[in-house]
Amino acid sequence: MADDKSAMSDESTERAQGFFVRAVAGFGLIKNDKKVLALVLLYILQCVVAGASAVFTVAIALQLLHIGSSGLGLMESLLGIGGLLGGFVALLLVERSHLAMDFGLGVIVWAAPLILIALLPDLATAFISMWLIGLANSIVDVNAITIFQRIVPNEKLGRVLGALEGGEIAGMAIGSLLMTVFIHWFGLRVGLALIGISVTVAVLPGLPAMRSIDKVAFAQSGEALGLHNHRLRHFHHLRWRHSR
Repeated sequence: MADDKSAMSDESTERAQGFFVRAVAGFGLIKNDKKVLALVLLYILQCVVAGASAVFTVAIALQLLHIGSSGLGLMESLLGIGGLLGGFVALLLVERSHLAMDFGLGVIVWAAPLILIALLPDLATAFISMWLIGLANSIVDVNAITIFQRIVPNEKLGRVLGALEGGEIAGMAIGSLLMTVFIHWFGLRVGLALIGISVTVAVLPGLPAMRSIDKVAFAQSGEALGLHNHRLRHFHHLRWRHSR
């Protein structure tokens, strides 16, 4: 029994060390690639809002709207409904050649509804905002992973995603801490406005980089598809000659 526990402990330690090594190596790769760095920074900004949502969802329901625990449950269910619909929307958007741009706009849709709630703190605005945030959540997650797979070489992808996971955890921790501090210092409505405006303004300069990423990613995809079609035509040509 002691040997089993020791083996499990060693395995957990190795797994943690492996994640740390991958994350550190991934951060180095991210720093050296401006396209990947821009994508990661926008993703972390979204994670800041996601971390803040763990605080502001409860605060909106109980402190701002006074709708109790049942109203809180309804707000969270609207997040889920928005996320479900967002998954279908993301699947439709995958066919477009604007994955990175849609990702960037999705991060804005994560943040901008908070400004609306701060300006119009009523039930309808809160419910619509939760639905929009849920919708944006699925689009951001699906598009981010898809575009990473397009622009990061396979041999580096694991390390980059390991670093991304570390950035995600850090972003959510920062967001929850900031939201708590903002509510304590400035009040809920001002705190929502600060998070929403800060993230939205921070994302806007990154949108041109998202457009550039789309051009590179889909140009590479087109080249790969062209090479595949060329090989396929060559294969059929050889078969046709052989059949004669």
